[in-house]
Amino acid sequence: MTGYLTGLVPVALLYITVRWSLAARLLAGLTLWDVPQTDKEQENSPSKSPAKSRTSKHGSVAMRTAKQVNRFPGASSLTMFVTTKGVVEQHEVFESVNMLVISWVILAGTAGFEVLRAYLAGAAVSSLPAWLALAAVVVALYSLAEVDVVSKVVPAVERWYVLGIGMLGAAAAAVVLYGAPADVLDFDIDAASDQMGEAITAALQRLSPELDSAELRTDARVLHPFLMLLAGATSALVANAAMRAARSFELTVRTPQFANDFVQVSLWARTSLTLCMAGPPLIALLWATPAFQGVCGLRDREVGLARSLSLLSMGVVGLWGARASTQAYLHGSLVQWWTHKHSGRAEDDASSKRLGTFIKMKADFINALYCKVAAELAAPALLWLACGLILPLNALHRETMLM
Repeated sequence: MTGYLTGLVPVALLYITVRWSLAARLLAGLTLWDVPQTDKEQENSPSKSPAKSRTSKHGSVAMRTAKQVNRFPGASSLTMFVTTKGVVEQHEVFESVNMLVISWVILAGTAGFEVLRAYLAGAAVSSLPAWLALAAVVVALYSLAEVDVVSKVVPAVERWYVLGIGMLGAAAAAVVLYGAPADVLDFDIDAASDQMGEAITAALQRLSPELDSAELRTDARVLHPFLMLLAGATSALVANAAMRAARSFELTVRTPQFANDFVQVSLWARTSLTLCMAGPPLIALLWATPAFQGVCGLRDREVGLARSLSLLSMGVVGLWGARASTQAYLHGSLVQWWTHKHSGRAEDDASSKRLGTFIKMKADFINALYCKVAAELAAPALLWLACGLILPLNALHRETMLM
């Protein structure tokens, strides 16, 4: 009966996530900046009709507070809009964000329910959450590939850039796997190869019980090429997300002085972005065993628990920080507008008109890609969560008890 309930949990979470549109709620309320193109649009700016809504090619959006930047010398108006749930759901890349959020909620809810059920019943943890975690890894990598590689809006030079990053990641993995001393870095590859041999042996015996029951042994070096390919693919796909998060963090912690009245970052958003930047280097230290383990005097179980908790924490913080990072990306329109408007290149009416057109195109480009940016930032959060659950869930399932 309890196993049946565990199977119903993902279905219930899927219904709740879709019914409440959690992905759309995550992106609703973001501030978009737009530059009116004509004098008529400037006359109808929010300063004269603050409660009026405007329909553009981004959809019908709700008008925010009546703020205008006419007080800056020589500056034209810049209008501020707020996205609504309906506008977010109409975006062409929203399905990628929706799939990531649904996967995150289903994985977190199912794993939590299964661990609690096993604890209360004194039973073994089923393998369902571990399989969901593996599926979540595939979903996250697929979403990153869809928005950063397969998408038609991605230029060819960026695809070559992603390929180059992947090759560098695979080369770095090869250096670590083949060149790092065993007393400094040990990723338990020998133990993984033994488990792989046990799994293959068990599968063969299930298929043909008459086969010899001798356990199949596998060489750890067999896993090295697969680990190199996985490291290369992962580094290639998360490179854009990492740089996007770094730029958002830079804009958040070093907000230009002219934008202080318009770019208001909450303490929670600033904290989440700071943790998103500081977390990965700190987590990397936990994997530098046995060197780090020897210095801190931790046991194997304590190291495994610290690794899992750190990854799970980054999964939660990463999803929370995805909204703040996306908002920081959208504030780039304000920074671009101010930079070009006060660059001194608008010497006459013709150059001023061309510069205004360029600024408008730049703002439209940024506003059109906010869902793509959100997908790039939400996918690593799902990866963190899935990787943080795979190790402890596998251990719980194998030991048939809680750690």
